[in-house]
Amino acid sequence: MLRQSQVRLVRTFHRAYTEGRSMVHQMIMGSGKTTVVAPLLALLLGDSATLVVQVVPQALLDFTRGVARERFGDAVLCKPVYTLQLERNTSVDARLVHKLRTARDDAGVVITHPTALKSFFLKFVELMKDLEESFLTEESSNTIFNFGGWMGKSSSNELLKRRHAELDNCVAIMELLQNQGVELLDEVDLILHPLRSELNWPLGKAVPLDLGTDRKAGNQPSGLRWRIPFMLLDGMLSAYLDTCPVT
Repeated sequence: MLRQSQVRLVRTFHRAYTEGRSMVHQMIMGSGKTTVVAPLLALLLGDSATLVVQVVPQALLDFTRGVARERFGDAVLCKPVYTLQLERNTSVDARLVHKLRTARDDAGVVITHPTALKSFFLKFVELMKDLEESFLTEESSNTIFNFGGWMGKSSSNELLKRRHAELDNCVAIMELLQNQGVELLDEVDLILHPLRSELNWPLGKAVPLDLGTDRKAGNQPSGLRWRIPFMLLDGMLSAYLDTCPVT
């Protein structure tokens, strides 16, 4: 049996979805948000034109997936349940696009966690940055005076083709999520917390910090950037101790 509060909440969420609005609701532990409300919303919102993506903290991924498969595993409420796992080294290939499109066409539910989604978005940014840098490098090397840049061009072209194909797959997934997808966020206070949800992913080549090295000393890590704080400390300590600083 469903509680009256759960029925009202599901109707409120469904009305907000039909009106094109996002909605957040706070529920106490044990009120059935993962076992009742989320499966009902996935049942109502998921059809052959809408992809339902349920995002949960990584610690709750197995539990949420088990609940979804238990709810949608019978012959009456039969829905396929998929898992989306992505990391930095994961290749965004055509199989992933096909998997998400199949989940949409079959009115299935995709269970994932925030790190996987952020990894996908950062992978998208990384691919665009790599292709932009390769395009600028290719423009600078395609001159009549640059003969060394022609060596190894075939291997770089193959890499660029793979990058382009991967970027096309990212664009297809982005269009699917933005235009034909709906997200159900569980434990939204953890998922969207500005300090707990950070995912560090450095991009580009490693370059020295400004004023971090001393060119006269052979690019040793003794640049002005590191000497300035000690000079300031010397000034304060000399004023406090009434001595002459030695730098």
